[in-house]
Order: sequence, then structure tokens, then C-alpha cells
Amino acid sequence: SKVEMECLLEMVGENFIFPSKTIKDILKKDEEQTISEGISVVRDEEPDLLENLLKFLLEVAMADGVITKEEINFIVTFGITRLKMEIPEIFSIIGHEVVAHYNCSATGI
Repeated sequence: SKVEMECLLEMVGENFIFPSKTIKDILKKDEEQTISEGISVVRDEEPDLLENLLKFLLEVAMADGVITKEEINFIVTFGITRLKMEIPEIFSIIGHEVVAHYNCSATGI
């Protein structure tokens, strides 16, 4: 959704500093190759960040206040196939993040 895209752009802007040339170079690359290379680097150099990547996807999916079945399916499939995570670990992260997000939303925190 538009809200999710705005959330994604805001989070990238807050957490990463990319020169415009770097962004243009990334956009020129094949999407599949870019994703595979990026995940390989994270898995090899910072494996603890794989969980954060899954949490990032969840945060984007929940940005509009609704998380759909399709979004959950995408996140689970991405976790299994790309991040090489186990299903129980993925659902544990999803459960924790969804509860935390909606508890904060309900209380206004």
C-alpha cells in the first residue's frame, strides 16, 4: 500500500545513507541478483541481522495497520527460502512483532 511504501522509504532514509549514485547503480541491477548478493553478504558477515531483516519486513507490512494473509505468506516464504530460517523461528518472530506492534498501537505508545 502507499502507507507501507512511505514507511519503507522513511525507514531506509533514517537507517541508511546512500549517495544518489549508489541508489541509481542498485536500481540498474537485476532485482534477483541484488537480493541474493545482499542476503549472502549479511549471512556471511552479520548473520544476527537476518532476524532484523525479517522484523523490518514485518514493520513495513504493518505500517498501514493491517497485515494481510498475502503479506504473511510472503514474509514466511522469504524467511524460509532467502534467509534460510526455520519455520518455528519465523512464526515466533512474527508473533512477537505483531503483538508488540498492536499493543503499542492500542495504547498509543
